[in-house]
Amino acid sequence: MKIPAKRVLDITDAAENLVRLVETTDLEGRYVALSHCWGHPSRHPLMTVHATLNDHMASILVEKLPQSFRDAITVCQHLGVKYIWIDCLCIIQVITFFLSWLAEAEKMADIYSKSYLTVAASRAYNSQHGFLFDFPADTVRYESTPLNRRAWCLQEWYLPKRLVEFAVSNLRLICLRSVETRFGKTSDERTKTRTIARGWGMRDEAFFRTLWESIRQDLFARDITRTSDKLPAMAGLAQMLEKRLFETPNHRYLAGLWSTRISEDLSWTVLEYDDTSTWIEGVPTWSWASTSNDSDIIYGRPSDTYVELIEARCT
Repeated sequence: MKIPAKRVLDITDAAENLVRLVETTDLEGRYVALSHCWGHPSRHPLMTVHATLNDHMASILVEKLPQSFRDAITVCQHLGVKYIWIDCLCIIQVITFFLSWLAEAEKMADIYSKSYLTVAASRAYNSQHGFLFDFPADTVRYESTPLNRRAWCLQEWYLPKRLVEFAVSNLRLICLRSVETRFGKTSDERTKTRTIARGWGMRDEAFFRTLWESIRQDLFARDITRTSDKLPAMAGLAQMLEKRLFETPNHRYLAGLWSTRISEDLSWTVLEYDDTSTWIEGVPTWSWASTSNDSDIIYGRPSDTYVELIEARCT
């Protein structure tokens, strides 16, 4: 399978303390993707910029990498996988970083969904922290960590077909139909929603409505730096749902809404505006994503609809 990312890290020589960036043109093979928190700007990890790109293509000393990256490489070595995708190394970080990121972000759905495995370093509060250390004796059912509080990590949770999560007190291997932990098989609403979103268990439109609402509420519960990032943060997930669950031209994703349930999706209102309320530039005003008041939005549930959709598109 061709690797969808533009660059990956080749760890073939990691045992000799060397790794390097490689272009993926005509490159095929398995790769691991890392989901991690960068942490405070003062603790940001080693990054690739234009000035260091050629150096990183030649070699990077493993000892110069932050601990979470080294731990992820260790996981790859144990699995016999020679490539890993890490955002801050594989995407060139430039002054106009967001433009650079957007170019690669369009591939995010493919990068995470086509990975052999995604490693979620949930227990690492920044890239220096690492995640391969002993677990405590007890465990909790769900743990709030910086990684699962970040809006940008939403689709990194839902998109992979296999995800291994190094949580604070537990290790979870989450596949399409089951969840294995260090204590045995388990299930909870968070992992159940992820399994359904990956394409298993979809039954009807009402069920999809519940699923999409769960995903949207998951987004609202997470921290986001810019309110304008809401739709980009879930774009890859929406793309996956549109392609995999509704392979019909009549079911289109429209800036957070779905064409087949447009009357219901348009039936939202903000309960109360305050001095901090803003409308987000570039987002259609008919979308719930156009307002910063996520916590004050309520949605109507019309029992009857007399709407006929003639045409709808977003550009």
